[in-house]
Amino acid sequence: MWYTDEIRLGFLLLLNAIVLLPAWRLTRRWTGDPVQRLVDTLLLWFAVQYAAICLPGVLHVLSVWTMAGVAILFGAGMAWASRFRVGSIEKSMGETPMPPVFLVAGIFVAAISWGVIDKQAFEPIVDSDAMTYHMPAAVHWLQTGRIGFFPVWFFNPANTFSPLAGSTFIAWLIAPLGNDVLARAVQWPALWLLFLASLQLGRAVGLPSAVAALVAVAVAVSRPFNSELMSARDDVFLAAFIAVALAGCGGDVLRDRFAPWRLGLAIGLAAATKYTFLFAAPVLLLVIDAPIKASWNRRRWAIAGGTALLIAGPWYLRNLLLTGNPLYPVELKFFGHPVLPGLFETRRSDRFATWSGLRDALIYGFHSPPPLLLCALLAGWLTAIVGRFRSSRQHPLVRACLFGFPLALSLFLLKSPYGEVRFLFPALVSAFMAAGLGINRWGRWPALKIGLAVLLAIVSLITSYKAVGILEEIVTSAILITSITLALIWVIVRLARKYDRVKFYATAAIVFPATLLIYVQWHAYMVRYQLSRSWYYSSQYPNNALAWQFISEKIPADAKLAYTNSYFVYPLYGEALLRRVVYVPMRAETSDFQHLPRFGQAVSGDQIVNRFSDLLNEHPDREAWLRRLHDSGAGYLYVVRDGPSGEPPEAKFAEGDPAHFTRLFNDAVSAIYRVEPSR
Repeated sequence: MWYTDEIRLGFLLLLNAIVLLPAWRLTRRWTGDPVQRLVDTLLLWFAVQYAAICLPGVLHVLSVWTMAGVAILFGAGMAWASRFRVGSIEKSMGETPMPPVFLVAGIFVAAISWGVIDKQAFEPIVDSDAMTYHMPAAVHWLQTGRIGFFPVWFFNPANTFSPLAGSTFIAWLIAPLGNDVLARAVQWPALWLLFLASLQLGRAVGLPSAVAALVAVAVAVSRPFNSELMSARDDVFLAAFIAVALAGCGGDVLRDRFAPWRLGLAIGLAAATKYTFLFAAPVLLLVIDAPIKASWNRRRWAIAGGTALLIAGPWYLRNLLLTGNPLYPVELKFFGHPVLPGLFETRRSDRFATWSGLRDALIYGFHSPPPLLLCALLAGWLTAIVGRFRSSRQHPLVRACLFGFPLALSLFLLKSPYGEVRFLFPALVSAFMAAGLGINRWGRWPALKIGLAVLLAIVSLITSYKAVGILEEIVTSAILITSITLALIWVIVRLARKYDRVKFYATAAIVFPATLLIYVQWHAYMVRYQLSRSWYYSSQYPNNALAWQFISEKIPADAKLAYTNSYFVYPLYGEALLRRVVYVPMRAETSDFQHLPRFGQAVSGDQIVNRFSDLLNEHPDREAWLRRLHDSGAGYLYVVRDGPSGEPPEAKFAEGDPAHFTRLFNDAVSAIYRVEPSR
C-alpha cells in the first residue's frame, strides 16, 4: 500500500484531535472548572469512539472510513454547538483556576504510567482474556464490517453475549493503524479519566485540594489499576465510568447544564462494558437520591435515563429478542424458580469456600490490592466511619464512599462465579475515597492530613510492582520528568507575562521536535515490535509457540483458518490481522453459537471452561463436521491436542483422512493441516 506506518499514525492522531478539540471547546458551555472540563472532554471522546464503531457496525458498513466519517460528523457537531453562548449563566460562572497541586499530581501520574508502558514497549498482547475475545472481537467486527456475535468457543459463552464496549475502543485504535501496537495500551486514557474523576470525587466529598490530589494519585498508581495498564481489557474503563458517575452526583455538578447527559453517558458506557457492571450497582444505588436533593425535574431524569438506555440498551435488547433473556446465557431464578432461560446457572466461586482461597483471591491475586495497601485503606475507612456515619444520611456521596465497597464486596462474595477481585474495581475507588475521608478527620492539623495522604500515595506506589528494580527506575524517571515539565511550565508562564505569543512559540518548540522524533523513530519501532512477537509468545506460551510461528510464516495472511480445542485465538489472525479464523462445530445438534447444549447443572466460573469444552466435544459427528468445514471455506485446520478437554475428536478425524487433509505441521501438542477441496 502507498500509505506508510507514519501516515497511518498521523491519520489516527488527526482523527482524535478532530474529536478532542471541539469537545474541549464545548465543555466551556457548562463549566469553568478545568478539571471537570477534562473529565467531560474525555467522556465525550469515549462516547464518540463508541458511536463511531457501533453506528456503522449496526448498519453493516463498518470500516476505517465510515468510522472516521462518524467521528468527523460528531466533531463538527460539537464545534458548531460550542459557538453558542449559554448567556448569563456562562458570564457569571467565570474560569476557575486549577490548584497547582492538581497539575503536579497529573504530571506525576502521566510520568508513572508512561514508565510502565515504556517497560513493556515491545511486548505483544499475552493477556488471556484479551487473546480470547477482547481483541478478536474487535478484529472480527472490522473484518466483517458489522457488530455481530463473536463466538467464544471453549471458554465462556457469556463473553459472546456480554456487552463489549471495551472492544469498540480497541477497534478505534486498530482500524487506522492496521495493527495492535497502540491497542495494547487501550486502557491508558481510561486510567487518566479514572484519575481525574477521583480528583473530582475527592473534592465533592469535601477533601482539601492537596488531600484530594494525593488520594487520586494513590488510586491511579495502585496495583489493581496499574496491573492492567498494558492489558487490552475493560476493567479500568468500567471503574472510570462509575467514578465519573459518582463524581457527577456532587451537589454543584448535578446542577449544571450537562449533568443529566454526563450521568447518562457514564452509566450507559459502564453498562455497555460488561455484565460485571452489576457488581457496581450497590455503589450507584447509594447515591440514587442525589438528583432528588438537587431538585431534578422530569426532563433531566428523562435525559439521563434515555441516554443510558440508548447507549447500553441495544446489547441487552439483542439478547432478549434472540434468547428471551437480556443476561443470557446465565439462567435467572427467583427464590429457586426459573424466570429467564439460560445455558447454565452460576454459583459462587469455589475459591470462596476456604479461607486460603478467599485470601488468595482478595489479597494475593495478580490484580488484588496488596496487604499493606489494604491495611491502609481499612484504617482510613474505620477512622471515617466513626466520624462521618451520621452525616452520611444527608450526604449521598459520603454514604457511597463509606458503604459502597463493603456492600459491593458482600455481593461479590455471595454471588460472583469468579474469584477475581477486578470485578470490584469500581467499588475500590470508593474505598480510596473513604480513606481520604478518614484522613480529613484530622482537620486541626493540616500538616498531619497532608502527611497521611502522602503516606497513602507512597504505600499505593511501592506496592504496585513486584519486580525488583523496576519500581525504583520508574519512580526515578517519573520524578525527573515531573521536575523538568514543571520547570518548563514555570518558565513559559513567567515569559508569557512579559512577551506576547510566548505560549504559541513554546508550544511549537515542543510539538515540532516531538513530531519529528516520532516520524523518524516510528517505523523502526514498528519493525522491532513485530520481530519481538514470536520470541515473547514462545516464552509465555511455549506449548503453542512453534505452531503459531508456523501459521504466521507459512499460512497465507488472507487465508481462512479453522481451529479446535483452544481459546487462544488472537495469534491466529496474523500480524496484519487479515486472516479469517473460525470454529466448526462437530456436534450434530450444534450448528452455530445460538444452539449450544445446556450445561445441566449450576457451575462456578472456575468450572465453566472445562464443562463447556466437554459439551462441545461430546457426540462427535464426523460427516456433519466435514460438511460444515467445507461449507465454511476454511483452507487450513489447526488442532490443539492439549486443550481444556485433552485430545479432541477432530485430531483423529483429520489424521485418518488423507483424502481431505494434508498434514503440514506436527509437534507434541499441535497439528496443522491443509483442507483439501471436497470432491
